Amino acid sequence: MPCYKIPLLLRVEPQLLSFEVADAEIQRPRRDSNFIYKPWKKADAKRQFVWYKGETHTVTVFVRYPLNVPMAFDKVCAIVSGGKAIAYLTTVNLAPSKEPSRVVSFEVKVKPLEAGKLFIRGVAMGWGNIVCEHYVNTKGVGIYATEYDTKYTQDICEILVVEGVPRISTRVEAIQLNNGTLVGLCDELCPVTISVKSIGAEKLARLDLIIYICESEKRQLYQKVDLMEIFGAMVPDRWYLMRQVVPVLERSSYAFDIYFGTGNDLLLVEKYQILVNVST
Repeated sequence: MPCYKIPLLLRVEPQLLSFEVADAEIQRPRRDSNFIYKPWKKADAKRQFVWYKGETHTVTVFVRYPLNVPMAFDKVCAIVSGGKAIAYLTTVNLAPSKEPSRVVSFEVKVKPLEAGKLFIRGVAMGWGNIVCEHYVNTKGVGIYATEYDTKYTQDICEILVVEGVPRISTRVEAIQLNNGTLVGLCDELCPVTISVKSIGAEKLARLDLIIYICESEKRQLYQKVDLMEIFGAMVPDRWYLMRQVVPVLERSSYAFDIYFGTGNDLLLVEKYQILVNVST
């Protein structure tokens, strides 16, 4: 049996970062309304994979291992071409298989170093001084897994690498907040603390907080705050706090929308909904 059959590479699937949102809402100035921005979804519903320069991304690998003996690979990495990138080495241990058709999955990591196009060509798996290269076609299917039916009908191994975006962690808290509900007397002013921390490599250029009063399906603008004016140049991995006072109103709730951006576009990254309960 040729070495590329052990294991048989079925497919690879590039993954998106956990902080990415499939349907990210962009707020653009000088426009009458927001629109849905889908950077990896084209109008024809084809899936476009977008990775960010300088961030570590994951490729999930699916193989078929038919042998009933264990096999340990001490040098496993993605095979990439195109733009500069680091394909990190990892180890993979395959347990004995009782079923010849058993499918096993594992992950490999790739960090793009420049913007442009990056191509996932396959996976290299080695043990000792022996290395076997397993290649895939543009749809991510192993070239020897011709009988394998992929769920993708378009190219998924051509990845667009764009400049990095800021990453933030946020919290909205209040002393009078109980299980997501703000409790207080009617028209009582309640302090709410908004906490933001920069956790990415890219610097924040804009950071806005927009507070809405929500009643039924209507949203009324309550306040818009430029957090960069308050926080200044944010140091990574440090929490910045702002206290905002909101009144307790009957039959209403508050929406705290937090946007960030590197230029004119603002990407909605967090949405907090706080219900209001008027106590008597």
